[in-house]
Amino acid sequence: MKKVLILQLRPEEVPVQNEFEAFLKYSKLDKEEVERVMLTKINPKKQDEWLYLGFPKDLKLEDYSCIILGGGPQNISYPEEKKQNNQKELEKDLFSLLDKVVKNDFPFLGACLGIGLVVSHQKGLLSNKYSEEVAPIDISITPEGKKDDLLKNLPNIFKAYVGHKEACEKLPPNAVLLASGKNCPNQMFRVKENIYATQFHPELDVEGIKVRVKAYDGMGYFKPGEGEKIINDSNKVDIKDVGLILENFINKYHRQ
Repeated sequence: MKKVLILQLRPEEVPVQNEFEAFLKYSKLDKEEVERVMLTKINPKKQDEWLYLGFPKDLKLEDYSCIILGGGPQNISYPEEKKQNNQKELEKDLFSLLDKVVKNDFPFLGACLGIGLVVSHQKGLLSNKYSEEVAPIDISITPEGKKDDLLKNLPNIFKAYVGHKEACEKLPPNAVLLASGKNCPNQMFRVKENIYATQFHPELDVEGIKVRVKAYDGMGYFKPGEGEKIINDSNKVDIKDVGLILENFINKYHRQ
């Protein structure tokens, strides 16, 4: 059986490991079924910087059943002149991957930063108009979403965590909107038949939000001093359905 390729963009050691374990948990994958590639890491000489580790040069889509791309602290919509070379190199390689993914309509699921990459690559509009602070929100499935296999067995309105500085302001011309939110309308879409992107985090649960709040405190994802409140409030939130998206994705493309 072909493996699932999991690409991770978080440079911080604890959040990236927590994200990986959550991907396995909610997709019900064993480690032996996946190939994990971590694309960034913290600069050991300067803890507030990250390094790009480079993209696997021999990566071939036909070696995998599907691809999952995790989120990260990078922002695609930043002006090019403000981006460091490591981010430019990372984006170039990810866009090259998307060239192949879109051409072949290859099964792909990108979360948070993943939606920004797909929007930018497919000529949608990415901006900070619909940014959202870290919080659990209601996600509403659209009529088209109700027909899609990835949203099978989810309620029409489900809760998921968000936390992003940029978002899809205008869908790519070839995208189908699958789910929406009150303050950020484009929460999930599909390109062609097999390429998916979500603004919310399908892998993020209460334990995961505690890890990320501690890791990203002071980085602009929530107001200064609100981290502890977010963590305390998370114990009152029931995040029980969103992980089905990962399970449905794997069932459709890996467990055929």
